[in-house]
Amino acid sequence: MQPDPSLSHALNIQPEINDFLKKREAGSASARTHFGEYLQASYTDLPEVTDRAAISVPILNYEDALCVERSLILQNESHRYVSEIPIAKTGSKAHFKHTEDKSIKVNMPHCVKSQKAAELTLDYINKSEVRGEITLKREIPEGHGLGTSTSDVLATIYAVADSLCCKLTNAEAASLALQAEGACDAIMYSRAGLFITTKCTFLEYYDTVYPRALIIGLAADSAGQTVDTLSLAPKEYSFEEQQTLDLLRKAARNAFYKEDLKLLGQVSTQSALINQRFLPKDNLGEIIKIADSNAAQGVVCAHSGTVLGLIYDMNDVMTSDRIKTLRQDLESIGVRELLRYYSG
Repeated sequence: MQPDPSLSHALNIQPEINDFLKKREAGSASARTHFGEYLQASYTDLPEVTDRAAISVPILNYEDALCVERSLILQNESHRYVSEIPIAKTGSKAHFKHTEDKSIKVNMPHCVKSQKAAELTLDYINKSEVRGEITLKREIPEGHGLGTSTSDVLATIYAVADSLCCKLTNAEAASLALQAEGACDAIMYSRAGLFITTKCTFLEYYDTVYPRALIIGLAADSAGQTVDTLSLAPKEYSFEEQQTLDLLRKAARNAFYKEDLKLLGQVSTQSALINQRFLPKDNLGEIIKIADSNAAQGVVCAHSGTVLGLIYDMNDVMTSDRIKTLRQDLESIGVRELLRYYSG
């Protein structure tokens, strides 16, 4: 899949700035990450016509129009979609420095997707002759379902473009990330929606932002194991599970439009329970009970990772007091390390 050339703002670099580019020869960028997903499911067809009308949104700009347009051609196929929880914390930082080497190098040798992303980006902006060194720095752990791979790749793409004074659109960066990874998260977009990771487009795209939430994160895997997302087998839902997920999809849509964090938390909890059959989390049942007794909005999991979290309303003045009690209750089942993440 090639990025749409009509979107590019950077294909023709003016000769008069070549000297400046030679002097610069470096660029830096960062990319955010996400904490699991409110919902992960699969969908075989588009909604019915009446359902399409319900999901139509005002078009904000050409890039938004492209996302909506692509969602209307995904017919007669089965697609896995997600609604992720983006968090304010930076996931990855990348620095790209031009060198005279014959290849692109990465300070983390196993990050071959970032190397590929750099090569694709250079090709895309007609600077394939440039070589360089990528330095990645992460602020989140790898292999737990927190989106480190896409964060690495996006930060690299933006850093390479920055080193050549190019500004890519989100759609361009997403398309390059998809080519580098084979599937990518939606962390480059600020608006909410249901994102098809293997198509790099939205099944449903909403004219809403993510609700402001505090996520109390905890490691669900006491053994500290990690998960290779791409090695996981596709999930085959039962008829009953698929029916429930279809209802959750509609509930999530209503929750985003109404900015109803409580309803979104209920969707997230049910999606986590369905996911137990595929990638179980330790103590999920007990954690849901603790969440209910401590007035959490719901429970969130990394459907293809190891982490669990509890969702709290940042606008609730009682949240700080509730988290103190929550900590005590979680310690009673052996959970001692808690991390705070902010979404929305």
